[in-house]
Amino acid sequence: MREANRPDPEEFNRNPERALLQQMMFGGDPAELIINLARARANQEQQASGGDTSGGSSSGQSSSAGSNQRAARSRQNSPAVQRRTRRRSRHEPDPSSETNEDLNDIRDVAYHFVRRLTRFVRLGGIGQYVTDQTSIHRADVFYEGCSEHQDRTCSIPGHHAAHVVRVRINGNVETEFPEIFEPLQTFVGHTHFVPQYANVWRGLGGEIDRIQERFLQEISTIDFRGDLTSRVEDILRRLKQAFLDAIENAIRSGRYNEQQVRDLEAVMEAIRDITIRELFEKGREGLNHIPFRM
Repeated sequence: MREANRPDPEEFNRNPERALLQQMMFGGDPAELIINLARARANQEQQASGGDTSGGSSSGQSSSAGSNQRAARSRQNSPAVQRRTRRRSRHEPDPSSETNEDLNDIRDVAYHFVRRLTRFVRLGGIGQYVTDQTSIHRADVFYEGCSEHQDRTCSIPGHHAAHVVRVRINGNVETEFPEIFEPLQTFVGHTHFVPQYANVWRGLGGEIDRIQERFLQEISTIDFRGDLTSRVEDILRRLKQAFLDAIENAIRSGRYNEQQVRDLEAVMEAIRDITIRELFEKGREGLNHIPFRM
């Protein structure tokens, strides 16, 4: 048993100077005192620098490091961080618009969500063109994630500048094919001025973002130079239905007032009216989107 008043090793770890004085009063060996004090200070420095003094396994440390890296990536890809790092892209009217699109136009919700569907399909044709002209694999032209480009900001109270498609462009396009990158960033940076409720990440806007992410790879497998096959019909039909399901769930959620519900019902009606053939033709249009702007 430890003699009374002699400090134990734990006391050296907690407060080495106090333990040293206590042991000197006890009459300990000076050499032993110096060694114990040096060890205690080394332990404190190791703990302060994040070292593991518990004898944990290397696999545990690796798991912790992996978790930290994933958390860092999650923070980097969060909408708030991406809004601070977006690059300004050139604004151009939507070529599918039946009206002249002014810089300060406010789009109704039906217009916005219909274009979120049709421009997303057109993105598939654009990706096919990029692959045809470059060495970049089609599945790697676009990535999921927050948009890195934005053509404008909105200062209208109660409204947002909402992206129509939410993707990231492969960085090799910018460095190796700048003539293609410029119209590409204009396309993905395109926004509509819409009521704020239509562009909330935890609302319908965020759900449409996630639908686009889920279907991005499938859209990239469609040959828009070919025929409308049964496989392609299935992809486009499921994409359209995903939009309808998201909007119907929003209507039933109870989050929206009467006017907003009427707006969303108009969105459903407009999307229902779009045929699968019309969606496929939107993808075909994407094949010529960049050449017309170079």
